[in-house]
Amino acid sequence: MTKNARNRRRTIGLAGAGAALALFALSGCSSLPPEVEFGGASTIKVGAGPGGIVTADVNGDEIPDVITSDFMANTISVLFGDGKGGLAAPATFPTGTVPSDIDLGDLNGDDILDVVTSNYGTHTVSVLFGDGKGAFGPPTDYTAGEGVAPNRVMLADLNNDGNLDAATSDFHKDGISVLLGDGKGAFGEPAHFPVVFDPIRIVSADLDADGNLDVLTANFGANKVGILKGDGEGGFTALDPLPTGDNPAGLRVADLNGDEALDVVAASYGDNNVTVFIGNGDATFKEGRDFPVDGTAPSALTIADLNDDGLLDLAVANGISNDVSVLRGDGAGYFSPPAVFPMKGDDPRGGLIAVDLDDDGMPDLVTANHNTSDISLLLNDGTPSDTKKRAKK
Repeated sequence: MTKNARNRRRTIGLAGAGAALALFALSGCSSLPPEVEFGGASTIKVGAGPGGIVTADVNGDEIPDVITSDFMANTISVLFGDGKGGLAAPATFPTGTVPSDIDLGDLNGDDILDVVTSNYGTHTVSVLFGDGKGAFGPPTDYTAGEGVAPNRVMLADLNNDGNLDAATSDFHKDGISVLLGDGKGAFGEPAHFPVVFDPIRIVSADLDADGNLDVLTANFGANKVGILKGDGEGGFTALDPLPTGDNPAGLRVADLNGDEALDVVAASYGDNNVTVFIGNGDATFKEGRDFPVDGTAPSALTIADLNDDGLLDLAVANGISNDVSVLRGDGAGYFSPPAVFPMKGDDPRGGLIAVDLDDDGMPDLVTANHNTSDISLLLNDGTPSDTKKRAKK
């Protein structure tokens, strides 16, 4: 991205924390949001080279579990939560070749969560049916297209038939593949839709409130977020992309300012910042605002209320400095200077999730660390609000 392009965006990255405080004042926020604090990180080994991470209760005990896709082991690792902040040693189940990412959903209508992985090595997606007790069956593979090299996968109902479909971001083909689900656990032939260069993240959201899901991609080589407008029948049309910092590697969508329009956040690996695009509710966005993360090479991003003030915050996993940055939201689309928490493990490119592991009402953070084949747990030391305490009684 050129210097002129960066200057066209409203940025706080050059001025640092002082500019951040000034923007908070402009947003009408009289004080910074409550602080956050995470305890010392611990690690648990998983399969080699985790590339993706998700969380859900997969064994029916009402306690969240964690699952990784293990890029270099051709497995998924399933770690059962104990509800006290710990996770059991992983059970592993085979997948297709080089599983680069993972998602969860009920693919066959039995009210039990199943797994889908994108398989970079064989240009396929694998379906593993869950048994409701935490085990998963052998993989069934479906082609994502010849030579597409799918690096990310998501599940969503993209054609409004009530069944989950799969979509992959295709690194080698500069596009996405859409595989429509039949509701019985199988997928049809892929349809391909082009995006700008090097997509490495994919999410879905209804950006214009028309009842149809749209798709967004983080395009690492193009320094853009791609937007594909959905037609509600599984087809997509490209809209104007959003300019980001260098090498966007993390991507999330949420309503950050409470106006019921969805906003977009991209984490830029090359610029060490996040860019926030406030949505207009019609799949267009205001100019991006940059916020520094004070870490090196942000590679994964999640959005959650981490300090229990009712407002959404950002957490970013930094792939070279091996730490997690937390930027507290003010509810108007602005964010505080980052608090940075060290983590154990190396290169959390596999992802970052927020999940309450110790049942205290506060989201904890878990990273998937590609180079050390482990996950890092950072437990939230914050205190839940009185309202949340009363609700738990």
